[in-house]
Amino acid sequence: MKKIAAIILVFTVILSGCHSPSTSGVNEKQNQKKKAPPKEKVLSKEEIEKEQDLAKSDFDKMIQAVDKNDKEQFLSFQNDADKLFYKEQDAWLLGVKQKRREGWTVSEVINDITVTSQSKGSIELQVNMKRKDETYKNRITYPIVKVDGRWKINDLPFKKKIDGPIHFYYLPTLQWEAESVYKDVEKLIDVYKEQFIWEPKEVNIKLYDSLEALSASVPWESLYGVSTPISLKFFVEKPYTDITFSLMKHEVVHSMLVELSNDNAPNFMQEGLAMFISDAIKKEPSGTITFNLDGASTERENIILKNIKKFKPISQLNMNYTENAEDIYGLGYLVTNYLITTYGMDKYLEMLNELKKEATIDSENENKEQIIFKRAINAMEKTYGPINKLSKAYAEYFNKKKQEIKE
Repeated sequence: MKKIAAIILVFTVILSGCHSPSTSGVNEKQNQKKKAPPKEKVLSKEEIEKEQDLAKSDFDKMIQAVDKNDKEQFLSFQNDADKLFYKEQDAWLLGVKQKRREGWTVSEVINDITVTSQSKGSIELQVNMKRKDETYKNRITYPIVKVDGRWKINDLPFKKKIDGPIHFYYLPTLQWEAESVYKDVEKLIDVYKEQFIWEPKEVNIKLYDSLEALSASVPWESLYGVSTPISLKFFVEKPYTDITFSLMKHEVVHSMLVELSNDNAPNFMQEGLAMFISDAIKKEPSGTITFNLDGASTERENIILKNIKKFKPISQLNMNYTENAEDIYGLGYLVTNYLITTYGMDKYLEMLNELKKEATIDSENENKEQIIFKRAINAMEKTYGPINKLSKAYAEYFNKKKQEIKE
């Protein structure tokens, strides 16, 4: 999972059939209006308490599945009628597993369960994360439904707009912001398609109105925007600001790079390209989005160079976000900057084409990151030459710049 960026008019999609005016020859049954679904029985206080106890019993088993990393049991409590959400929940459990490998203690607890009818209600879940002196508690409230006698979790009540490869989801509380966000996302994707010969298959984008809910849905300590293997997720402030736009131009690069490399780009490459390309993206006051590599900001480069302690060899950039986030972003940016500035974008895309030839590695494979990293090193050597010489050249290039800053 590629992580963090440091931080409507209402979309009303009306799906209705086209009906011709009635004629005397039309069968009477065809003129009958669809009957409203039967109303559910109003439950007594005792019946509600009984259903809530039943729901708690069901979801206690889900919590146990999280503790045991039991994928089959955990997914049995997610409503698979929503395929996207189901995939996201699968990725969520993988995320928990990864965070634990990085030294985090991760647990999920039930804060509250409310049953409103025989088949509907809600559940407030809290995701606890602890590592050394860091502690995070993020809450999210999901709808729950009873399916075949068993309570299951539904996704948040997103509204949806689908146009080509863009599958856009937003919470009703963000209806006024969603139109502007959608327009910018559409423009961004058009720019990336043109510049990188990218033909996106499906880009799922979800807008959240709560930082806690977004973070809990991943899971992550705390974040404003994220690219998961399944979807892009953003916390949108009211009103919609350039902060969200900055996150989007960064995170969309992750989705693009996954497709351009067949998901064979390691962390440092993911973050390096996302930062470098997002610097080249500017939104004009008119709303037009431009792309200019020559206009990329040197401010970020200078800040990184002032704070960098060591130019690690590229062969040592196989790092995780918990221990090495600063280097993943900083050194990843410098290496990407050097490759594209020195050799050009076409050469960089040539390297990505080498990665695209490799098969996608199953996310369940615990050695996925190591395999991807080795593939990346091989692709870089095939495109640019021996990795040791490349490492030496990038370090010399930026050491010289670092000296110039001091002077």
